[in-house]
Amino acid sequence: MKKIISIIFCTIISFNLLFAQDARQRTVETIVADVLAQMPAQNSTTFSENMADLAKSAPKSVEVLAGMLAPASEGKNNLVEYALSGLTEYVSSADNASYKDAVIKGFANAAEKCSDATMKQFLQRQSWALSPLVEEAAKSVTAADLKEAKKLINSGNSGEMCSAARTLIQNGTQSGALKILKKALKNEDRPFRNAVLGYVTDKAGVSEVSNLLLKKFNSLSADAKTDVVNWFGSQKLPKSHRFGTKSSKCRWRIRSSCYISSRKNRW
Repeated sequence: MKKIISIIFCTIISFNLLFAQDARQRTVETIVADVLAQMPAQNSTTFSENMADLAKSAPKSVEVLAGMLAPASEGKNNLVEYALSGLTEYVSSADNASYKDAVIKGFANAAEKCSDATMKQFLQRQSWALSPLVEEAAKSVTAADLKEAKKLINSGNSGEMCSAARTLIQNGTQSGALKILKKALKNEDRPFRNAVLGYVTDKAGVSEVSNLLLKKFNSLSADAKTDVVNWFGSQKLPKSHRFGTKSSKCRWRIRSSCYISSRKNRW
């Protein structure tokens, strides 16, 4: 009898591991494919939903994504890096901290298997960024580290640029962070642009960032304007900062972009 129970128990465990599914009956591989099909996310709601799906299916989801990374020299990793960096930011939030350990494990496992040196470093940085010791590590950043970060922020590689921006912003001044954001808003790399927007919001605060975005909005590309609109939609701004500006033209343009963005998402 005990032998039969043991066999049944082992069979159930094996079945669950083999056919791991979410509430919508999707395998981890399907979850990852669905997320990538929607990258880069066109609004904050979709982005959060996608990151939640990845976080709930970690560590496997992280390993599956990392397994899709091509050698850095091929320059084909933007969407995967965007998803992985976004996941790091998502579980960094106190509201989603319960997923952090599983995501860290996924990054650690993936880094161990990765053969490309640059992508291995990218995966390791994501893991380190989520480590409980990250604040202590930030305190020990050297002048050489900052010098290297200043080079990497212009490397053209999404992962390197995001990590470099994080180092410079966390270890710099508020005015320095805002200068980095001004440049990033002009950058065509969307994952980098959004990562910097998040880092600078944490550093300088919503009020300072919203004022900068309102001033720069008219000069931005269409994609950057979409990112700005999504940022405003994701922030809990006081009424005085909700598209409030002395320039009625700028306010009208942002509201028009919000409307156009919502229409595109409905279509």
